[in-house]
Amino acid sequence: MSNLRQEIIDAEKTRADFLKWKLVAVAALGAVGLGLSQTLSAVPAYMVLPLIPLICSYADLLCRHLTLRILVIAAYLRLHTNSEQIYEQFVMQEARSKTMNFFAFEDTALEWSTILLSLLIVIVGVFPGLLITGQPSKAVFRWFAILSGAFAIIFSIRFRQRYAGLCESLDNVKPVDLPGSGA
Repeated sequence: MSNLRQEIIDAEKTRADFLKWKLVAVAALGAVGLGLSQTLSAVPAYMVLPLIPLICSYADLLCRHLTLRILVIAAYLRLHTNSEQIYEQFVMQEARSKTMNFFAFEDTALEWSTILLSLLIVIVGVFPGLLITGQPSKAVFRWFAILSGAFAIIFSIRFRQRYAGLCESLDNVKPVDLPGSGA
């Protein structure tokens, strides 16, 4: 197996790990923030809730980077004659097309989990009594929750647009003559 194909496999495994860690991090922060874990601290536990959108955005960014890395390698392999060229063309053009994206479920889960969790954090910032018992009306918490949630929503939407543009650019890549390639 070529090094490039192994790179794709490694990137896919790493991407799956990031998705698992995103879920674990959100669950842990949610449990602490909602008081499911009894900890003694000078900072109220609910102050960790606004970290959820930021962690989701970071995990999304890393996953998108890994996906682009996979697509770049696939584009490169598509442009060079080999026995698997037809599959590479299929992955680059058909399987990821707007009408037939076989990778859409993972992308949808990635994007919407961040957007919905971020929206929930914004709502908690606006109406802290919905999920948090006690006195979470501190202005610092409210603003932190609103700003982190809004940032993550905007980031997700904007980054999705940028990602789509980069994927479209990959579809238009043409072979180049490299020194020493003999082409």
